[in-house]
Amino acid sequence: MRVIGLKDLPLDIAASSVTVGSFDGFHRGHLSIIRELSVISRCVVTPTVLVTFRIPPRIVLSGDENSLLMTAEEKIEVAEKAGLDYLLLLDFTEELREMGAREFLERILLEGLKAKRIVLGFNHHFGRNREGDIHFLANHVEEMGFGLTVVPPEKIGDMVVNSSRIRKFLWDGEVERASECLGRPYSLSGKVVKGLGLGEKIGFRTANLEPDRLKLVPRDGVYAVSIGLGSSSYGGVMNIGRRPTVDGHSRMLEVHIFGYEGRLYGKRIKVEFIKRLRGERKFGDLNALREQIERDIETARNVLASKGFPG
Repeated sequence: MRVIGLKDLPLDIAASSVTVGSFDGFHRGHLSIIRELSVISRCVVTPTVLVTFRIPPRIVLSGDENSLLMTAEEKIEVAEKAGLDYLLLLDFTEELREMGAREFLERILLEGLKAKRIVLGFNHHFGRNREGDIHFLANHVEEMGFGLTVVPPEKIGDMVVNSSRIRKFLWDGEVERASECLGRPYSLSGKVVKGLGLGEKIGFRTANLEPDRLKLVPRDGVYAVSIGLGSSSYGGVMNIGRRPTVDGHSRMLEVHIFGYEGRLYGKRIKVEFIKRLRGERKFGDLNALREQIERDIETARNVLASKGFPG
């Protein structure tokens, strides 16, 4: 897969099959769009292109932190695994913010990417003030000479899968329901930074994780997690919160990795959230906290084993 920007347009290709969207989370609905795109591209013998944003416009405009489901790096990784040929990664600049739907269609999709087929989700909007949608495109199919395919919503039972619903599940700590919508465990990555060393003092060495500032961190509590470190995977238990037993104030992400003894400072790790075990609470003393952590570890190991993760 080739990652490109506006500076790389027009592409030196005869034609392409294109989809457009924020694709925040790359959830099951997004994956159904990519599957349809791939089928169409094979029929018309064109490369596939995903046009998306490094940071979704909604987040750029609102400035909301703790709401991004997927960083640009994570999006590139999943897009490549999905078998796409090109990923046009856009920054939501003032120029793009003011670009109307017709100009976006003509300049970027048709002239820049040589789009002959456009595949969109049923509710996608684009262009200034979200003026472009499937109806806008349908009205320009004959005039501009492209084909249009609209992909219906992906549902789990009666529930439509979308990024807003996944964010709500994560804010509520319902990581299993979020994972069901994503089609994989929700994850976040970050660098291990130096902490106060309190975990090691009570017998449980922990790594303090510093994620991207916009990345959505699930509700405070204790989670069974799977940790990716280089090419190896480990089970673990993560605490998100302010550590009330030791009068903590700042929100921290601390993970205890089962069976790992090496140094972690400065390394990047990936944490997948498997199940929320309990909420964060204050204990009477460090002994009571230590005993609860032991129970959390046992519970986490059982959860991970039951779901096929290393524990």
